[in-house]
Amino acid sequence: MTELINKATKSSGVILDKSINFIFKNILWIAFIGFTISIPELYLEQWALSKEIGTSVGILKYKIIFRLISIILAPVLTVTVTILIGEQFFGRNMSWHQGFRKSFKKWIPILFLQLGIGIAVGLGSILLVVPGIIVMCATACAIPAMVLENLGPIKAFSRSWHLTKNNRFRIFGFSCLSVLTMTFAGGIPLALTMGIHMATISKVMLSAIIIAPFQALWPAIATFLFLEFRKG
Repeated sequence: MTELINKATKSSGVILDKSINFIFKNILWIAFIGFTISIPELYLEQWALSKEIGTSVGILKYKIIFRLISIILAPVLTVTVTILIGEQFFGRNMSWHQGFRKSFKKWIPILFLQLGIGIAVGLGSILLVVPGIIVMCATACAIPAMVLENLGPIKAFSRSWHLTKNNRFRIFGFSCLSVLTMTFAGGIPLALTMGIHMATISKVMLSAIIIAPFQALWPAIATFLFLEFRKG
């Protein structure tokens, strides 16, 4: 038992190391894509805050809008990261702009896959929090499966469910780490601009630049996990 725990810990360390190295080696294009897809959501959020929306209904409405924008745009970075890690793993060379263009071919299928996963996680969470977490961890490799094995949403869902079996505790740990790093990244711009008067667009640009590398962490981890599970 101790040997298995040590092996899983070592393997998790390797996955995290590979993910961070990938991000640092590709920081420029990751920052560019992350910046581009973050601008609309961040700008609307700053605009809503400047309007000082007072009612809880109004705040909820804008939060839903921000979340929808994030869901629609996020696959661009996620799929680009997945494609390039996959290409490197299989020994093929591909530039980031080729991966970026290729990501748009998977955009709509990924949105349907994310919708299905979101519904499944939501239903699990309504019934009890734990089933929702299990579903979230079980489908962590669905996007890499769809992109790298060219599967449809249902088959990618099933493939991830099978591959992640006996590894969901590790995935949960990685997902918690990802949430913590994104929370930390979101607080950096606030800390840097506290007490400083800045134009809305300046705050938005600063936030987008800082957050971009952190947005790539989970897609990188999920892809490296998928490649590890795939080898068996």
